[in-house]
Amino acid sequence: MYRGSPVEVSTQVDISENFTLISSVHDNGEQVELEFSGGTHAALFFTRRGFEQFKEQWPDVVAKADAAFKSH
Repeated sequence: MYRGSPVEVSTQVDISENFTLISSVHDNGEQVELEFSGGTHAALFFTRRGFEQFKEQWPDVVAKADAAFKSH
């Protein structure tokens, strides 16, 4: 086990067409899991507060994508 300063890890996952999204909530709502399976398997784990932050930012993400789709 590594102990010390936080470690930053970066990765890129391609979630393309025809994926399945599975969601689950654990520990009485303290952990939220979003699992994408299809060509590539990826899972995102959030604490309750992290998921709240994700939800708060999601409308901006959708708006930017919609604007880009309309311009092309």
